[in-house]
Amino acid sequence: MTPTTLYPLVIALLVGGASASAVAQEEQHRQAFADAMMVCNAHALFQHLYAQGKRVPELPTAADYKALAYQAGGQAYVEARLESRAVRDEAMKQLEAQLNTQPYDGLTEEARERHMTATWSRLLTTCNERAAAGAKSAATPK
Repeated sequence: MTPTTLYPLVIALLVGGASASAVAQEEQHRQAFADAMMVCNAHALFQHLYAQGKRVPELPTAADYKALAYQAGGQAYVEARLESRAVRDEAMKQLEAQLNTQPYDGLTEEARERHMTATWSRLLTTCNERAAAGAKSAATPK
């Protein structure tokens, strides 16, 4: 092989490697977005349980996070993650961090309810913003 015949081969290998890297990075972004949407879905479910199935007018309406997760990550990826405790545990960790921004024990019942509503509102607003931004938003830290 002469250098002139190797040149196109080298270019093809470099371009192929770069496109494979871009595909892998895009897949990582889609999976990260699917992970975020699964956690958001857990938040929405926890809030629904907390409110005993009643609609709280002060809270934003949750997007269809589960559908967005399936769309971004695919059925096999999402179902495998949902079967583990990791999604629920991450959602609980985030909820606890938000609740612990204010001492809960010294609050009146009314103040506790306001604090809970504000916490759910922050979580659901953040989730709705991420859902609206789409999979590209998963590349940025929360």
